[in-house]
Amino acid sequence: MSGVSTVEYALILVAVIAIVAAGGAMLGTDFDTLFTNIGADITAAEAGLKTPGNDAN
Repeated sequence: MSGVSTVEYALILVAVIAIVAAGGAMLGTDFDTLFTNIGADITAAEAGLKTPGNDAN
């Protein structure tokens, strides 16, 4: 049984990048808005974890 070669990994990586790029092109500004909202949610969650009295501190 042979393993996956470096060339095969590279082809998989190129395919994944192409799929993500195609999705981004189709969604346009909605794609940017999605990641902006995700970033804002992560920032808000981090701020919530750092509030005084939070057991996660």
